[in-house]
Amino acid sequence: MRVTSLLGAGASVDIGGPLSTQLTDNVRQTQQQSAISPYPMVPFLDRVAQALDTYFDPSLSHFEDIFYTLESLTSFSKALDIQTIKKFKPHLGAFLDVRSLVSKFGVSISSKSRSNFDCCGTYQPI
Repeated sequence: MRVTSLLGAGASVDIGGPLSTQLTDNVRQTQQQSAISPYPMVPFLDRVAQALDTYFDPSLSHFEDIFYTLESLTSFSKALDIQTIKKFKPHLGAFLDVRSLVSKFGVSISSKSRSNFDCCGTYQPI
């Protein structure tokens, strides 16, 4: 059995664990396999991080920003599904053109019940 613990505010330094900057570097260096044939490996998470870095300039994004963004993109993609009930639709979806936002990022959204983001690779929420 493998256990993973994330401790905050530098607690991992004393035990020789990674700093949040190291975790962020590891996340950004990880490649994801595209769901589009021929299924190449792509730097999807790094592309998300680059977009966030540009937005947060001069500050840089960290792993929590990246994962929060993925969660938000998933939430917005679900809002495009006509069968999604109000409870699961993000309120900001009424004010934001989600398709334009996602297209600007270089992503296409499918309105199928299992949406995906194709950004020179694919992110598929479960």
